[in-house]
Amino acid sequence: MIVDLRSDTVTRPSDGMRAAIAQAEVGDDVYGEDPTVRALEERVAGLLGHEAGLFVPSGSLGNQLGLRLLCGPGQEVLCDPLAHIARAELGAAAVFSAITFRTWARDAVIVDELRALATPDAGPYLVSTAAVALENTHNFGGGTVLPPAVQRAVLDLASSLGLATHLDGARLWNAHVATGLPLDHVNGHLHLHLHPTVFRILMEDAPQLGAHDRAARAAWLWRATAIDHTARRAASAACGEHGQGGGAGCRARERVDSREVGNAGSRAAN
Repeated sequence: MIVDLRSDTVTRPSDGMRAAIAQAEVGDDVYGEDPTVRALEERVAGLLGHEAGLFVPSGSLGNQLGLRLLCGPGQEVLCDPLAHIARAELGAAAVFSAITFRTWARDAVIVDELRALATPDAGPYLVSTAAVALENTHNFGGGTVLPPAVQRAVLDLASSLGLATHLDGARLWNAHVATGLPLDHVNGHLHLHLHPTVFRILMEDAPQLGAHDRAARAAWLWRATAIDHTARRAASAACGEHGQGGGAGCRARERVDSREVGNAGSRAAN
């Protein structure tokens, strides 16, 4: 038997999984009426000690929604230089949310680096730090497990500085098996993006705004971003044409871009 270790995304569902999918009770997810999705969200949120979860179709989308909930336009996230959110995902945090990254030295003591890098209130001109992101297990780090003590130290420091925390938990079950710790201890109760091979879930647990409200807001951001992206692509295509249609396309793209700037300001205010 050949085992393909290139990625966890190359795995395929078993016959039993395919049968369960085919027989699952379904409903309208836009209205929150899909009982299978709701049961999945509640089940995984309970396993991880969070209040609510949001099912999304990809790991990158889970990360991007999480970052957008934690950071406003023009703010930064501190992370590992090989973090998936910084090295992969096509720079989506910058494109969709106007978020930048700064990274610590690869082999440094993370807590010391964070303490030196973090600038929660950088003033009116510089970039302020809004969040710290960890990854467990680490994809481009060879699948390494983040030691629980390090994760706890980072969480404590971030809390003392007033920073939000995000965990890319793409392989959190691997860390759970490797450490022998319960899932709700492995995730450290960080704001969590989780994607086992078959599904992706964004976990929420926030005192400022109800976790269910934040999950609903993440779902709205998902759909709004998709609509804006589709509109921008259509306007760009029209802008490339000659004649009157091209001019109309250019004006449409300008309206989409200006609307997104206004929406970003409204989201930051909210």
